[in-house]
Amino acid sequence: MDRLEEAAALDPGALRRGFRGSHGEHVAALGVRLEPRRLTSASASRGGSDRMLEIAGRHADVVDLKRSSRRLKLGGAHLHSQDPVRRLTTTVDDLADSVQRVRSSAQASGRDPDRIEFSVLVSAVRFCSDAEVTAVEGELCAAAGLDPQPLRDCPYVFVGPARAHG
Repeated sequence: MDRLEEAAALDPGALRRGFRGSHGEHVAALGVRLEPRRLTSASASRGGSDRMLEIAGRHADVVDLKRSSRRLKLGGAHLHSQDPVRRLTTTVDDLADSVQRVRSSAQASGRDPDRIEFSVLVSAVRFCSDAEVTAVEGELCAAAGLDPQPLRDCPYVFVGPARAHG
């Protein structure tokens, strides 16, 4: 995390000058040509830990919220297979907390929190009747290795009838 913070904090003015030389405790960037583009945060999408979200608040323009660290702790040799479980157990309230953490960090560092964009990648959209919702949720949970549970509070899954919302 310290290396990520140091890399994210490279002088944004370098984008105007085109080159940057920096040597920190963890990151050395000497004579690196920088392309003028927005700083995005793949970091928050990779973990969603509180520290990662705070770094994103201080430096990122766009934050993709893939999952919440308040759910299943990821680690070890089976990291890839654990991710779907964490995503399915993340709730809308978890993401609201993550957004608030990013915005608070941005404000504390003197950035305008309203200029940060947030995105969420939806994993599944399954149209079915109301009577089929529980079975479809069960299928999605089983595919992730999770016991069946309602997914109505999961921001990454939409299951149910296609209805017009006004």
